[in-house]
Amino acid sequence: MGAIFNAEIRCMMYVFGDVDNPSSETAERIENLIRQEIRKLLLETNAGEPSISDLLFTLRSGSHTLRCLHNFGLN
Repeated sequence: MGAIFNAEIRCMMYVFGDVDNPSSETAERIENLIRQEIRKLLLETNAGEPSISDLLFTLRSGSHTLRCLHNFGLN
């Protein structure tokens, strides 16, 4: 799967002061790492077809992560 959120990740890297002109390759690597972590979290739910509730349940101990997901409308 290609980099879907490349522009958004590059913007975040710029806004957070990581670099003035983030490279597409770096943003793509970050996106791939995020995908891997999400897959790993979903596999931990042991659900046939994981839902948003499964993901939120898995992340329940990470209040900061849950707050971020809620801010993005993932509730």
